[in-house]
Amino acid sequence: MNSTPISISQQGGENLPPPLRQLVQLRRQADSLLHSSALRAELAQGSAGPNAEQVRVALQQVVEAGQEWKTRLAGGKCTAEDEARGEFCLAWALGRIGEFDGTKPTALPAKLDEALVHYQRAAELLGCIPPPPVLESTPSVTRPQDSKRHGGALDLPMVHPWAAEMLAEWAKTQATLAFASLIDEKGQTVVKEEALADLLDLACKRNVQALFTPVNPLSSPEDMTHAEASTVMGTARLIRDIASLLPYTTSPAAWERRLAWATHVADVRFVSASMSATRLVDVASSSAQKLQDPKISNAERKEVKKVVERTLRKIAPFERTQGNVLLGLARTMIDAIGALYLGRTAAGFQEERRKREEGREVPGADDEENGDAAEVPENDLVRETRQVLIRAAALFENAYASILRAPQSARRRKLELRLLRRLEATYCDLELLDNDTPEVVELRSQRIERAVFINDRLVALGDGEDDMVESDHEHAAEDEEDEEGSDEEEERLARRFGGQRLG
Repeated sequence: MNSTPISISQQGGENLPPPLRQLVQLRRQADSLLHSSALRAELAQGSAGPNAEQVRVALQQVVEAGQEWKTRLAGGKCTAEDEARGEFCLAWALGRIGEFDGTKPTALPAKLDEALVHYQRAAELLGCIPPPPVLESTPSVTRPQDSKRHGGALDLPMVHPWAAEMLAEWAKTQATLAFASLIDEKGQTVVKEEALADLLDLACKRNVQALFTPVNPLSSPEDMTHAEASTVMGTARLIRDIASLLPYTTSPAAWERRLAWATHVADVRFVSASMSATRLVDVASSSAQKLQDPKISNAERKEVKKVVERTLRKIAPFERTQGNVLLGLARTMIDAIGALYLGRTAAGFQEERRKREEGREVPGADDEENGDAAEVPENDLVRETRQVLIRAAALFENAYASILRAPQSARRRKLELRLLRRLEATYCDLELLDNDTPEVVELRSQRIERAVFINDRLVALGDGEDDMVESDHEHAAEDEEDEEGSDEEEERLARRFGGQRLG
């Protein structure tokens, strides 16, 4: 990859040519309106109103300014970097306006394609944006034992904050195009497997590029918005939800892609939770330092300990999030194992689980119960999946230990139940990977001991009194911050496409 960094011009918004500065300001104003609570409240009612119209007008102003700003330049010339920034503003507005200007859902892909052309043009003008990376060799925090990813490193050029935001928005537009491709003339969801997989693959590659591209720390403070982080998270979730619509397959090539997408989604969510947990650990450590002061009074010491305990309890939801992320990734990996090595041709383990929960018949389930299922091989993917599940269980155990620090309450009981059920689900999934190798036999005996403890605790807590059905996409907490923005984004897209909802 080209590692030559972009020319760092230190050019803030105040140094841009006046027509471009006006365009950049118009885009920021439109973006602010798109994320306003007033618009969210209005769209939650199910129909567009004055706030949506205000957004449409603002986006139209960006489009018009983006198309004509170069004609108003003094001398008619600008730098390639300035022209690239103008192309980004235009691409961004074209990618959004279709949600508000009455464009029919079936006509939206053409508008999104037009936006993608301008994103590509902006990248060409910058001259340092390489092609998106190969997913299978991208470094991963959730699959560190994947042999293809060992020692993996992405040599991506450093860019200005606005260019980093452009990369994130480019990926988002690519994912939105995949969403739009699902809707036919009658407003029904139609999955064209190969075409959809190609669109998703490119969207995922673009999102990986946005995630790993370093931002120049010496850029103008005016441009340091950090907006790309939430955009990357929202795009990852959209990729996950769209991918869930693809039919079950036994194709090795298809599973290679699906595992790469699932890994990226898991990495984004895992890193987000890790950063939140790290901030809390820093707070606890800072408070604990006060205990080293020989002059600290008993009252102060007691107060510091309370702060540390309270802070550590707040880490539990993020550990639970990380556990859920790994469990979700492992379940995709288990489905791949079933398709590639266990002869499962009709449905994956996740689909089978959902059918059982709904009381529907599961084809082939009786054969497995009677011992006709294929024996689980001991290969790299199986071993790696097992390790992902073990890490998930450890995180749930850590979160459970943190919860036990809290005083007895109805909320603590609810959290205990949820964590114990997550542990139980993790051990059940580990059981799917059992075979007769000595290491696995030893692991099975340890798992059985933990399962007895979990069952005893569930009984003691009165499990069954709550109507809490586990699902493959259960999130760590209802108010999980990294899901909120993407939920709003997907809801808006769903309304735009006639009420379609993914996941």
